[in-house]
Amino acid sequence: MHMGLAVKYLIAGILAKALASFDDVVTRIPIIAHFTRSRKGRIAFALGNLLAVSVAIVLAWLFSSLLNNLPNTHLITSILIMVLAISIYFDLFGKKRKEKIDSTVVKLNRKISRARFLKLIAIGFIASLVTLLDDFIVLTPLFLGSFWTSAFAIAGIYLATIVQLIVVIYLSKYLYRLKHVKKMAVFGLLILAILIFFKVI
Repeated sequence: MHMGLAVKYLIAGILAKALASFDDVVTRIPIIAHFTRSRKGRIAFALGNLLAVSVAIVLAWLFSSLLNNLPNTHLITSILIMVLAISIYFDLFGKKRKEKIDSTVVKLNRKISRARFLKLIAIGFIASLVTLLDDFIVLTPLFLGSFWTSAFAIAGIYLATIVQLIVVIYLSKYLYRLKHVKKMAVFGLLILAILIFFKVI
């Protein structure tokens, strides 16, 4: 495969994951703050998050398999991403998501002191998955190409995830001060939708 195409999909994977999770990262800060008080908690949250991202990747791959049988897939995915951006802007799922996250925090407060390492990973996975379920829509266009382009896109997704974990774990108190997070996330998703519409990605 041409090196330029590999780099393109690697960067596309990084950008798609970063844009898809931008608002989610801030949403998870209360849970992250609880998890990351200890080294064990940081590792557990990171592993749980990586598992949740893996589930999102599988969902995106399955969804792309369905779209591959349809014409004009770039139009369909760009419209879906625009719909997702609108839902974020109007906070259509925000209340339910916040309730699920608050429920997870309650579980943490009740169980974390006696939980085993695997239980910490499981809670980190659930807390992350709640906010990652819509990410597969944004990631889907990355899997409409060949095996190798998808592989480089996955590498980009995991690279972005690792960077986000480092930033959130160690800089969460600064991240929480950011203003207009929702508007920035919506703007980024709309740009991504436009790039997909014109087949730049």
